[in-house]
Amino acid sequence: MSTIKGLIFDLDGTIIDTVPDLAKSVNYSLMKNNLPTREVKEITSFLGNGSRMLIKRAIGKEVEKDLENKVFDDYLSYYLKHVADSSLPFYGMKEVLITCKQRGIKLAVVTNKPDQAAKILVEKLFPSTFDYIIGNRKDIPTKPEPTSLNMALNELNLKPEEVAYFGDSDVDMILASNASIYYKVGVAWGYRPLGELIKYKPYKIIYRPSEILTLLD
Repeated sequence: MSTIKGLIFDLDGTIIDTVPDLAKSVNYSLMKNNLPTREVKEITSFLGNGSRMLIKRAIGKEVEKDLENKVFDDYLSYYLKHVADSSLPFYGMKEVLITCKQRGIKLAVVTNKPDQAAKILVEKLFPSTFDYIIGNRKDIPTKPEPTSLNMALNELNLKPEEVAYFGDSDVDMILASNASIYYKVGVAWGYRPLGELIKYKPYKIIYRPSEILTLLD
């Protein structure tokens, strides 16, 4: 990977531990709509396929579409106000990304988190670090469809063979393959079981952020 010119990252469970704020926001929206709340461990297991699916899984049963939309709207409204209350970068991640930027490596975030929330959170915790941040929008299909990742490649002016993609879930590994990225790297500190990453034959699995620099050297 010594010839790599860009690094693209998933967000939740990859560069930032977002579960505390996500769980609080999900349970707020459930409680507001007289639905049973969820344990943090349950909410963590619901992550990976975007906020709409997160809320659908949190509700856990068939409900009227209007109610599902109301729960989602309440969730998003609350989360945007509390997106960085307790969320923090994983240990060592900030220093690694600063080092990469100093080396001239381009950095991007591609996430299924709502676009506005992603930009607020990343800019607050990693100010002026990333060259491009794209989250879920109505005009973009969620990962693992490669649209958002291809948009990041275009914005960075890089080819698939010039970047590495880092993520913590099967969705991320499938996404990288769909975008023809060979250097797909699984992070073992994330929210999904390690076996889920191994199943999709990543280029490498790393166990701490400092290993990103080892891969590049």
